[in-house]
Amino acid sequence: MKRVILCAAVLVAVLFFSSASGSAVYPALRLHVIANSDTQLDQEVKLKIRDEILKTYTPLFSADATRSECRDILAGSLDEVEAIASGVLEEEGMDMPVAASLAVERFPARVYGETLYPQGRYEALRVVVGEGSGRNWWCVMFPPLCVVDTSGKDEPKLGPPAELMGDGSGEKEKMEVHSRIWDWLFKP
Repeated sequence: MKRVILCAAVLVAVLFFSSASGSAVYPALRLHVIANSDTQLDQEVKLKIRDEILKTYTPLFSADATRSECRDILAGSLDEVEAIASGVLEEEGMDMPVAASLAVERFPARVYGETLYPQGRYEALRVVVGEGSGRNWWCVMFPPLCVVDTSGKDEPKLGPPAELMGDGSGEKEKMEVHSRIWDWLFKP
């Protein structure tokens, strides 16, 4: 009987906290740049706009700055962000509108170094180029985690390290998984 009550209490707690976290806005600021379209040129321009925005604003977000201070900087600079993006478009010989705003948006989970930013709602500097129907690019502006590799090198491959992949023979080792909680709950 105690096991049933314990399981029910854990289930209720998990359901309560998972539904509560779905509506929370996480304490980070993201940059979200949305391209005009998925053409090669529009995607390249999107990345140039991203680079210019990061070059301008990353130095302003010092290690001592708070999220609120960074948000205030961005809120007061939306016209400047639009001007930066328009300048990149002008350099590329393109004439299209740019809209910058602060908005709360849903983002997927992402790992930056050793920090996991879970899926959820985050406030973001949203920059929409032209029709905004192309692929987007995003990162965490505060705390400053936007890492951009402009060296042109290939991105590192994702997945487990080679030493964990086995010897390549295709044979699988038998693995047994044990859980003391499972054993406690379901074994007499």
